[in-house]
Amino acid sequence: MSCIDKTKGKFPIIVYGILKDRFEGESIVIGADCYDLGDYPAITKLGTNNQLQAKLIYIDADTLKEFDRIEGVPFLYTREVIQYRDVTAFIYVYVNGIKNKPLITNWIRKEVEPLLVDDNVKLLISDTAGIYIPRNFYEHYDLPTWGLKISDYRDLSHPDNEGYWESWDDLLKEAKHTDDKGVTWLLDQNGDLFAITEAFMQLDDNDWFDRN
Repeated sequence: MSCIDKTKGKFPIIVYGILKDRFEGESIVIGADCYDLGDYPAITKLGTNNQLQAKLIYIDADTLKEFDRIEGVPFLYTREVIQYRDVTAFIYVYVNGIKNKPLITNWIRKEVEPLLVDDNVKLLISDTAGIYIPRNFYEHYDLPTWGLKISDYRDLSHPDNEGYWESWDDLLKEAKHTDDKGVTWLLDQNGDLFAITEAFMQLDDNDWFDRN
């Protein structure tokens, strides 16, 4: 298949990992061997008996280029063509070897477990992540539980995106999470990225920011 179908000028693509959680589309099942590598899944072979849950979405040419960059084409994944019913779509296939990883039928993003500094402060992401702190938060934390709309923060998918830092500044201002105990948490980045209780941040004698 040398050409790709287009719908309304957009490219159909089947996604099955982080991108599946980030875009609206049609939930589908395809035959593919897919393995859980921890931070992301990897299809190694198409057209197998393993039934993998995925999503069919439509994207424009610029977004397709961004997907290629996110997926590390051609060194980590290759973008291949697959036939799903009457749709010819792109899909990413892993190119490196896999050993001792579980074969899966659905990849579920694992939220990073924060480190509890004290009752009012949690360390979410260490400053060792550097410029990738915004991207890591975007990929590994559930934005809707922080009161955020995923589509508003897609620039956080890669530091090279023009709106990367502006989107991150907006997210830090807007993010607010209420846990199952009714405690409200806000975000603060001072090197490391922290979640801090709203009540603690409002204390007049709070010396947290002086100490960190």
